[in-house]
Amino acid sequence: MKWSEAKPDITIKKYSDILREMPLDIGLEIISKPHEELILCETQCWADMISHITPHRVEMGGLLIGSTYHSEINGSFITKCNRAIPAKNHDSSPVPLRMGADVWADANAQLAEKELVVGWYHSHPNLGAFFSGTDRYNQKANFNSFFHVGVVIDPVRDEKAAFTGQDSTEVRSDCFIVGNF
Repeated sequence: MKWSEAKPDITIKKYSDILREMPLDIGLEIISKPHEELILCETQCWADMISHITPHRVEMGGLLIGSTYHSEINGSFITKCNRAIPAKNHDSSPVPLRMGADVWADANAQLAEKELVVGWYHSHPNLGAFFSGTDRYNQKANFNSFFHVGVVIDPVRDEKAAFTGQDSTEVRSDCFIVGNF
């Protein structure tokens, strides 16, 4: 069997699990919100992304560690980003970014039980928050499960956007929430 034929060893949690992991009032508010996909980003994770990308005028990025929750009732899902792992070894310029493979080793070393790499983030300094053709290619090639998220941040224009799955479906801005969950 080729490695690419092996089933991934990941844990997709049920929505009921999210209620056990956060305060009940927040959990109920989140799951009662009509959505197909919901991205929750812990405040510290967001702060780490911003502090990593803001000092640079070239694209910077890294991986996101967290959990994913799937509703068996309507097929919707929640991806929760707990930590940002910055790419230390990278080749970046004002437009393209190439992250070194060691960012995967850094992320895997920091995974807690039942956590996984849920996506990636990168910046578009003063270009706007959108997914380029290259971003869409990278998402499809490396983050192609329905729950995988790609976050793009323009720290100059103070814009953010999130995209999910292999088709890079844009997440509604009200469904990309930064907070303490």
